[in-house]
Amino acid sequence: PPRSTLFPYTTLFRSVRHPVKLLDALVRLTSLGSVPAEHLRVDFIGDLAMNQGRGTFSGWNGCSREKARQLLASPWLRVVPERVARTVAVKAMAEADYSLLIDVEGPLSKYFHPVKIFDQISIGRPILCFTEHGSPADELLPLTGVPYVTVYYTDSDYETDRKVAAFFNLPNTPVSYSSQLEAERGGVALTCLLASIYNDSLRLVR
Repeated sequence: PPRSTLFPYTTLFRSVRHPVKLLDALVRLTSLGSVPAEHLRVDFIGDLAMNQGRGTFSGWNGCSREKARQLLASPWLRVVPERVARTVAVKAMAEADYSLLIDVEGPLSKYFHPVKIFDQISIGRPILCFTEHGSPADELLPLTGVPYVTVYYTDSDYETDRKVAAFFNLPNTPVSYSSQLEAERGGVALTCLLASIYNDSLRLVR
């Protein structure tokens, strides 16, 4: 089978947004042969937060520096620890077989979703999303019409592995996003929502 590439474009990893759960699952799955390592490539481009300040490590939510280095040494992982222009990043993401969305872990996830989700929806290839239950990303993906699999940070290792393995069985032919997404979250819908909020605020101050 052809090589499958997961590509999170220019990304910024910190203690609340990190790839540990994904990489742990892929290590287990490739070790068992459930996901053939020779047909897998994962590309990370961006700031991995391995070094900050005076050589300190952000921790990736408790992950030790030693474990992080072991995970990043996986043979199917390509790391480019530098920021690139958005045009370069989006082009690389569009050329990948699958999209990867790593949301923030913890209570901050309920306030926003990663901006890159809209690029990935436009590209239309399957999205593997790591997020929290009830996050904006969790609520948005079912409206898109784009194939996706959601892994929650609270999922067990068994459930995570099952979902990631199933994800690679999805066809990666690009699809168009749904009319429901356009109707509920498109520019016209959001403009009407903002106008409603503005009008309500004017009535409150009168």
